[in-house]
Formats: sequence, structure tokens, C-alpha cells
Amino acid sequence: MGPTGANAEPPTLAVGGLHGDRALTRYCDTLNGVRFNRAATVILFAAIPLVSHDTPKVMAQDASWAVLHVAQRHPLSSDRNGGTVDAPMRSIGEAVRRARRNRRAQKSTRVQIHPGIYRESIELLGDDTDSAARIVLEGAGADEAIVSGADVWTGWHREERTNLYRRPWPAPWQPPAIPDGWDSVRRHIETHPILLRGEMVRVDGEAFEHVFSQADLVARAGTFYIESQGLESTLWVHASTDLTQDRTTVEVSVRPTLFVANQIDHVEIRGLAFRHASTTLQDAAARIDGCSDVRVERCSFDQNSWNGLAVYQSRDVRLANVTANSNGAGGIQAWRVTDLELLDCESSHNNWRGARGDFTGWATGQKFFSIHGGRFVRYTAVGNHATGLWFDTDNRNIRLEDAHICQNDTRGVFLEASEGPFVLKNNRICDNGETGLMATGAARVSLDGNTIVENGEHQIFVPWLADEHVETTAIDYETRQSVRIRTTSWSLTNNVIGGADSALLFSVGRWPSFFDSLESDRNTWYQDGRRDGFAVYPDKGAAPERMDFEAWQLVSGQDRRSRFATRTESRP
Repeated sequence: MGPTGANAEPPTLAVGGLHGDRALTRYCDTLNGVRFNRAATVILFAAIPLVSHDTPKVMAQDASWAVLHVAQRHPLSSDRNGGTVDAPMRSIGEAVRRARRNRRAQKSTRVQIHPGIYRESIELLGDDTDSAARIVLEGAGADEAIVSGADVWTGWHREERTNLYRRPWPAPWQPPAIPDGWDSVRRHIETHPILLRGEMVRVDGEAFEHVFSQADLVARAGTFYIESQGLESTLWVHASTDLTQDRTTVEVSVRPTLFVANQIDHVEIRGLAFRHASTTLQDAAARIDGCSDVRVERCSFDQNSWNGLAVYQSRDVRLANVTANSNGAGGIQAWRVTDLELLDCESSHNNWRGARGDFTGWATGQKFFSIHGGRFVRYTAVGNHATGLWFDTDNRNIRLEDAHICQNDTRGVFLEASEGPFVLKNNRICDNGETGLMATGAARVSLDGNTIVENGEHQIFVPWLADEHVETTAIDYETRQSVRIRTTSWSLTNNVIGGADSALLFSVGRWPSFFDSLESDRNTWYQDGRRDGFAVYPDKGAAPERMDFEAWQLVSGQDRRSRFATRTESRP
């Protein structure tokens, strides 16, 4: 029997993604005892049967839980209703408002969201109540229950004898503020207007390209242009279909934020999609800020204008089976999070907006800052116009295992100014445009059983670019103490590392602190067409000294039981 009382959930059947007693026990072991016992975890991760908008089902429920139904498509839906299956509410926002009221009364609430496109922004804000009550938002599935940042626009006027359509845009446009500390990229951003915009237009589901002149609009179908006119603007669309016909659906992104959980604990979100937010520079379509004990499962944060999902200044956050794909800048990002876990999550094909503005570094891609305790299992990052996975400053106790990080435009994995330890085990890091694994100021890095192959310029790159890459300083965000970091205490075992003839396999600055603490053995190295894939930088800014495998063994004193092979011989 599970617990009863204010925090008991309805009886349920399965643990998300885990089956059986042994699997549950293994998963509980990863929680490190934070707020959970085994019985509570069974309740927390249980999944209930989803309801259908065609034949709604009343789920079993404990009397201590409130259950609210939201069904936009139900003919009797109204926010004045009680939220039952037969008299559901129409908006998620109203259900959340009632759930917060229940929480203040120490009562947990499950909001059951039936299929539909919910064109609204959801705010789940905390209050001064120290409540242990849970709020669960349960959707019917990421392709069924959709929270959209776009509205359907009608009333188009067609220019005579053209395929150009126009409609008033009822609000003036103001550029977003460029954040403090971005001075080195400020001019670049200001001269690439695509980076300052958040508007998106879709016609019958097809994304149109934002152009910035009337001439570009006229030249190509599938484009849109915003003509500023003081307090109002005009939206122009060049479409090959007739926008004045009812059968054509034009969706215009107008809401920058779709979901915010702020200063509230004990929250679960499942089975929802968050799409088409008009988010601008550095913001995200969905934000979790200042929260603890948060679970996000089977959700998607796709096709938004800047970032998909951001987690800030929070504790004990679990993401499982989450996608954050095809966003304008990045998929999933996090800052100052203690105890973060990503299971079977994907951030792929992001930074299309940044790519158009030649902005593929800095604050794009998947960046994680100040993560203290992070576990990434079966993480996928493919085809990003940026780095696949970037740990930037003050990251410690990070584990990345069974990941697939390939075909990203720049780097696969980047470790920067972090005290570690990092454990990278059984990952595949391949076919990235510049580098497989890059590190600048990263201590205590263990690579075990990884396949790091066919990356463009470097497989593993530890450059000597400036003095701070020899020793750097980070501030531990929890203790506020300064931490001095050297690139030291690396271990490489049982890896396959290889590439084309011109690519470097392993390149590093000639630092005694690195070589004296390096342990590298039982690896398989390969290179096509030549053997000088190892390199040592003799000084800051100097060209690397290339060497073959035997010279590397002599210089480093490592890899005595490793082997150098051809590509064919390197295969298991």
C-alpha cells in the first residue's frame, strides 16, 4: 500500500520507463535519499491511463486528491465549470489557478488535460505557503495536448495580381535587451536582425522564413516580412496558397512564454507539448525557476523561437523522455541547479535562428552552467547548428553515459572552467564539425569506453589558447568561494578514438600538471592515411607539434597497452 493522506496520489499502475521491483530499486538508488523513500517514489513516478476526448474515462482517485479536467474540444467546456469529466474547464490556466488554491489548503491536485491546442500562457507561481501538496499537469500526449504560442490569424488582404498578403500587426516591436556581459558580441547581434526577432509564421503547418526587405519578400514564396509603422506594423506574407480562403490556416507566434513555474515545489508535468513560442534572446518557451522536486516526463519543447526549456536556480529536477528539438537557439539549458537528472532526453536540430545570423557559439546550443550533481543518461544531441552539449563554468559531479552526440556543426561536448569530476562512459561522440570533445579548464575528467571518432579537426582537444586555459578561476555558486581550476587528473581507458588523416586525435598543451596526472591506457587509436595524429602545444598560441603514436608514448609516458590501428582493425 502507498501512503495515504494529503499527499497520496490515486492508485496507479506503472513507473515511467521502469518496470518491476528491481528496476525501481535501482532508480531509487540514484535519488541519493533526497526527500524520498521507496514508497514515495512509487507514488511520485506512477503514470495513470490517459483520457481521450472521444470517450473520457474517470480515473481511480484518492479522496485526498482533487482532480480537474480540461477539455477544450468538449462542447460544454467552460472555465465556469467544476472541472469534472462531464463539465470540464476550457483553459489550463484556470485549472492551474484552482490547483494553487488547493495547494494553499494543503490539498494536492491533478489537472487532466484532454487533447487540443491550448493557445495560452501558463503561470504556476509560488506563494508564502509552505505546502507539501503536489500539482500534477497530465496531458494526453505530446502530440495530443499542445500549448501553443501562436494564434490563428484571418482577415488577410491580397495585393492585386500578386501572391502577397498583408494584415495589420497590432503592436509595435521593441528589440530585446542584450544581457550584461555580452559586450564582445553586442555589435554582431545588432547587425544581424534575425537574432533580435522572435516572430514566426506558419501556413498550413509549414514554417515560413523571416526576411528583412520588401525585395526579399517579393523574390521568394514561403517568406514573411514585418513593415514597421510607428505604433503599428504590417505583416506581409508571400504564399503560394490563398490566405483569404477558410481552408488555409495561418498561425502567427505572439506569446513569448508558454509555461513558467516560479518559486514553487512538488510539481510534475507529463504528456504536454510546448510549441511555437515567440521567445527572444536568451529566454525560453518554458522556464522552471527557483523550484525544487520537479518532474517533467514525456513532454516536448519543440519549434520555439529561442530556447525550448530552461531550468534556473532549482534543486532536485528530473527530466525523462523529454525532447527539445528544432528551436531557434537551444534545446535544454540549465543554470545553478543542484541534483539534475536527464533520462532519455533529446536536444537536436537546434539553433536555426543563430545559424542564419552566424551565431553558433556564445549562448546557443545546449548549455549547462553551475550544475552540482548532474546525470545525463541516453542523452541525444544530433544536427545542432552549435555545440551538442556544453558544460560552462562551475560544474561538478557530472556523469554522461550512453549518449549519442553526433553531427553537430561545432563541438560534440565542451567542458569549460569546471572543477569536475566528469565521468563520460560508453558515449558515442562522432561526426561533429570541429571537435569531438573540447576542454578548457576542466579538472578530474574520466573517459571510459567511449567512441570518439570522425570529428572534423580534433577528436579530443585541450588547447593552450590563453593563460586562463592553464589555470582558471570559477565561483562556486553554493559556497560563493573562489575555486582555482587546472586541467589536471584526466583518465582515458578503453576508448576508441580515431579520425581522418588530417584530423588530430589528441592534442594538448605541454603542461606538467596535465602530463604528471594523466592516466591513459587500453585505448584503441586509429587514423586514416597517416600516423601523426597526436599533438602537443609547446607554448600559448604556438602551432602544435605533431607526432606519431610511438612518439606520443615516449613524450607522455602513457598508452603502453593501447594500440594504434587502421579504421577496419579498430572495430570490435
